[in-house]
Amino acid sequence: MATIFVAFNYDLKSGEKTSLTLPNKGFMRWKFKKLVRFDSSRTPDIVFAYPSCIECEADYFLSSFCLDSTDAKWKVRTWSDKSTEILIGSDFSVGTEEDSKYDCLFKFADFNGDGFDDLAVRCLAITEQGKILEDTTTIYTIQHGQPQVLAVKDRQQLATIRNQLCVDAKKSKLCPSK
Repeated sequence: MATIFVAFNYDLKSGEKTSLTLPNKGFMRWKFKKLVRFDSSRTPDIVFAYPSCIECEADYFLSSFCLDSTDAKWKVRTWSDKSTEILIGSDFSVGTEEDSKYDCLFKFADFNGDGFDDLAVRCLAITEQGKILEDTTTIYTIQHGQPQVLAVKDRQQLATIRNQLCVDAKKSKLCPSK
């Protein structure tokens, strides 16, 4: 059985403990990545990575806890369509039309020039034979207090982001050999 971790808010005055996740849903083997300041909030997000399952054909995700200043409670940040997870890779999925996996690179930096961190993720869907099925670059950002998920299509912007993703990246199919 896999270890599932659940995070809680705990009110010191009332002693109330409330889960940040849905009942019976947590994060398997989550690993802290970084404190990230997506907006002007005084408290940065706590970003962590976790797999979708253990001993399976897993997807790998990033999520973050953010402090809701109006409630003074932590919550899992929602990006789009109630999604709290961002794909950052996967194992080969067997039984699909073409066995494939997602090779991804991600980086936190100010990609839109607003003075706050954004998350850039580039993923290649690639077959075991090396055929590229999909190549996407996405920016996750907060604009006017609202989370935004932006698909990057502009060639110059793609090149700039891809260069930044490859700085200090370990050997990856997404970065040209040096």
